[in-house]
Amino acid sequence: MRRERKTAWTCIPWMLCSAIVIVFAHGLQAQSGDDTPVLLTDFRHPEYGAHSSDIPEVMIYGKKAKTVGIMTHLEELRLEWFDGALDKVKATVTTPTGIYDRSTKIIKGDDVINMKSGKMTVDGVGFVADSQKKTIQVLSNVRVVLTGDLDSEERKKPRKENN
Repeated sequence: MRRERKTAWTCIPWMLCSAIVIVFAHGLQAQSGDDTPVLLTDFRHPEYGAHSSDIPEVMIYGKKAKTVGIMTHLEELRLEWFDGALDKVKATVTTPTGIYDRSTKIIKGDDVINMKSGKMTVDGVGFVADSQKKTIQVLSNVRVVLTGDLDSEERKKPRKENN
C-alpha cells in the first residue's frame, strides 16, 4: 500500500475555503448586530413633521457621530428649527455633546447649551429636546435674555380714537 505524501499545494484549497468562511461569517456578524458602532463625520439628520414631507421641522447636526443601535452620540451638536423653509431658521441650539434617540426622537445632553432665536437667547447646562413636540427644556443654570422687538402685533396696530 502506497501512501501519498501531502504537499502544501494540496492543502491550499482547504485553507482558502476556511479563510473565506471565516471572513464571510465575521462580516455577517458585524452586519447583523445592532450594537456594532457606526462612526460618521459631518452628521446631518432631518426630522419631518406632519405638515410637510419636503421641509424638515428640525435638522440635527454633529461634527462627529457614533451610532450604536437606536442611539446616536454626537459631538459639536447643533439643532435648527425651521419656519417652513430651510433659509428661515426659527431657533438654533448648540452644545458640545448630546445623544439622539431615534426611536423617541428626543435629544439629550448634560453639557453647556446655548439657544438663539429671533427674540431671545438662552444659556444653561443640560437639556432635553423633543423634536416631535417642538419643545426644549434647559435643566439648570438657566439664563434668558430677551432681545429685539417684544411687542405683539396687536399692540403695534394704531389705536382708533373714540370721537
